[in-house]
Amino acid sequence: MIITFIITAVFGLCMLMAAYKDLTSYTIPNVISLILLGAFLGLSPFMGLSWGEFGVHIGVFAGSLALMMLMFGFGWIGGGDAKLFAATAIWWMPYDLMVYTLYTAMAGGALALVLLMSRKMLPAQVQTAGWVHTLLRDETKMPYGLALAFSGMVTLPMSQIYLNLPT
Repeated sequence: MIITFIITAVFGLCMLMAAYKDLTSYTIPNVISLILLGAFLGLSPFMGLSWGEFGVHIGVFAGSLALMMLMFGFGWIGGGDAKLFAATAIWWMPYDLMVYTLYTAMAGGALALVLLMSRKMLPAQVQTAGWVHTLLRDETKMPYGLALAFSGMVTLPMSQIYLNLPT
C-alpha cells in the first residue's frame, strides 16, 4: 500500500511539475526526468518485478529514448519532451507504452486545436502578460509537456506495473 502511494505521489508530482514548467516557460527541467528514472530504479525492487520484466522496462526506455532523440534531431519535438517521454516510458510495459502513446497523440492533437483556435480568434490588439502572451502569440511552439503529463497520469493507474503492485 505504501509503495502505491509513493509511486502515485512521485509520478504525479513530476507530471504536474513538467506540465507547469512547459506551459509557463516552454522548458521541462532535466531534473524532472531524472527523478522519474531514479524513482523507477529505486522503487523497482519493491514492485515485485522479475528480472525479465525489469529488462523489458529498460528496453522500453532505451527504445523510447532512441526514437525520441531521433525525432528531436529532425526538429519534430523539443529535447525536454523527448526526455520526459522516455523517462515516463520506463514505467510501462510495451502494451502500456502503446496506450500512453495513443493518449499522448490524442491529448496533443486536442491541445494543438485549442491553441490554434485561441491564437486565431484572439484579436491582435489584445495584450496578454508573460507566459500567456508567449503561449498565444508564438505560433511556432506548443507546450507538449501538457499532453505528456496528462497521458502519463491517465495511463499510470491502468498500467501493468501499477495493477500488479504488491499489497
